[in-house]
Amino acid sequence: MYMAVWSVVVGLALATFYRTWDNSHSLTRYTEDMTRVLKAGEQWRAEIRQAVGPVTLVAEPGTPEPALHIPQADGTIVYACTGTNLLRRLGAEGPWAVVLPAVKTSRMIADTRESVASWRWELELVSSPKRQTRFRPLFTFQAVPGTEVEP
Repeated sequence: MYMAVWSVVVGLALATFYRTWDNSHSLTRYTEDMTRVLKAGEQWRAEIRQAVGPVTLVAEPGTPEPALHIPQADGTIVYACTGTNLLRRLGAEGPWAVVLPAVKTSRMIADTRESVASWRWELELVSSPKRQTRFRPLFTFQAVPGTEVEP
């Protein structure tokens, strides 16, 4: 009788331990994803604020959406989404670098309001089918170019 009760208690304790272990790893992955997105968003906002000319959307070969061109003092920074990754490059011929992997959607939109021309970046990460999420990983960043640009 004691062995049966002990087996049930140990079985429940192990099941609880492994469920907690999996939830802890999922939480770690979520926080790493959010940290990466927030760092990329802050970098994007800083580059928009440092623009020395008008920020434009330009069609890029190999990308389904137009790419965002941000003119800087040392060259143009280009952001493009391939459908699965967000890419960034410095200059027209520079190499592409993956800023964010596992991107579901990424839209950079001119958001003109009255006399202020700003840019909004809407980003959604891919949710893993293995993870049971309670929220959609959606992010929105807003930035205003530092120089006065006609809307």
